[in-house]
Amino acid sequence: MAYGGNNRTQMIRVPEGGRIEVRVPDGSANPYLAFTALLSAGLDGIAHQRDPGEPNTDNLFTLPLEEIAARGIAALPPTFLHAMDALVADDVLRAGFGSGRDGDYVDYFAEVKRAEFRAVNDQVGPAEIDRYLTLM
Repeated sequence: MAYGGNNRTQMIRVPEGGRIEVRVPDGSANPYLAFTALLSAGLDGIAHQRDPGEPNTDNLFTLPLEEIAARGIAALPPTFLHAMDALVADDVLRAGFGSGRDGDYVDYFAEVKRAEFRAVNDQVGPAEIDRYLTLM
């Protein structure tokens, strides 16, 4: 995760004109949850005076993985389940999303999304049937 100027290989792009462009959420993201996460992270950074470091000016697509790691640029979670684990472990987002009478929103959201993942992932599709259940 990195930020930089007019560089489309960054997670957060800061082009001219004092605006920012967050390049991670796609069209399937819930905009309310995405903006809540962004605002929570930004407000936490301001409140705790977190230093984002120097902007990256290099094309991350062409840098070797070793160089990216040496710069301390972390990757996003590699799978959906890893992302849910990271969300549950993130105290900033947990505080940002808050809780209701039935408990913490992050725990509820992660539980629902993990159940959705299992429901889809546990389906036996044509490829599995052809590969494992066909005797010819």
